[in-house]
Amino acid sequence: FAEKLRTHLVEQTTETWMFWFGQLQAFAQPCGHCRVPQGHATKDGFQLGTWVARQRRDQAKLPTERKAELDALGFDWDPHTYKWEEGFRHFEKFVAQYSNALVPAKYKSTDGYRLGSWVSNQRAPKNKISADRKARLDALGFVWDVINAQWEEGFRCLSEFAKNSGHCRVLQNYRSPEGFALGQWVVVQRTAQSKLSPQRKSQLDELSFSWDPHLENWEDGFRRVEEFVKQHQHCRVPIDYKCADGFRLGQWVGRQRQTRDSNPDNAKERLDELGFVWHQHDSKREDGFHHLEQFVKQHQHCRVPTDYKCADGYRLGTWVSNQRGKKESMPPEQMARLDALGFVWSVWKR
Repeated sequence: FAEKLRTHLVEQTTETWMFWFGQLQAFAQPCGHCRVPQGHATKDGFQLGTWVARQRRDQAKLPTERKAELDALGFDWDPHTYKWEEGFRHFEKFVAQYSNALVPAKYKSTDGYRLGSWVSNQRAPKNKISADRKARLDALGFVWDVINAQWEEGFRCLSEFAKNSGHCRVLQNYRSPEGFALGQWVVVQRTAQSKLSPQRKSQLDELSFSWDPHLENWEDGFRRVEEFVKQHQHCRVPIDYKCADGFRLGQWVGRQRQTRDSNPDNAKERLDELGFVWHQHDSKREDGFHHLEQFVKQHQHCRVPTDYKCADGYRLGTWVSNQRGKKESMPPEQMARLDALGFVWSVWKR
């Protein structure tokens, strides 16, 4: 109340109007405009925002020369115009800073201005924006259809991801280098598959987009098994085996054995082509045969010491001892494979 009284008293003194006009000039000089916020006070405490509002209210009563002086300074007589210009000024700064015009709905400028709300209001159907304002917004790339813009941004990020990775298997929590939540966007596309337009579905299909995350995960595991086979020349993946990136391939292989009847179509045939071992017991047996074959190839005999370990840590001596203990119950074909390698069934007869 004291500040309002002070403002009123000052205006009553001689040349009061010119004093306030000088305050407005001082404001406009560094700012380049006369858009004084409604509650603005000068550094000396004078309520310049209140005085400016009074000039607009009393416009019809102002002498012609005073109106002319205000006009020469670029005074904005319409408060609604002032508010729009303030929003546009913040919008310009946003575009210059972020190089895009997609302002988040809850975005605030550094000075607290609710730019996200202002941008949303420009899109509101009830807001009949003038052709001039629309042209100014369009010149900055204003986004009128935010839903479509967000989809296009997601597709652009997915295209870049596919180009760099060679696939569209995006982890759910993945964000693009620019910070776009691409993993969540991918989930939304799958959820809304039935609602997507044929054109958008076609665009995604061209990137080999996977609509089924379970199938996508299976394909990821299968690709890693292929890489394992190329590297090791067999498909006997140890249960505790991890890929270089931490993927637990041994556990994935174990799940395929447990869910072989519910795996994707042709999954069994594709794994069989790689020499996949469906029973863990068979896998351990084949692993032992493989190491014994390598031992014979290297040493030209099959006399494996009981405590022998292979270079990869495999306890071949223990496996060989176990085969001797199973001789009476061993299938003939397994005995024949061992005999073909010169297997020594009795250590006392060597």
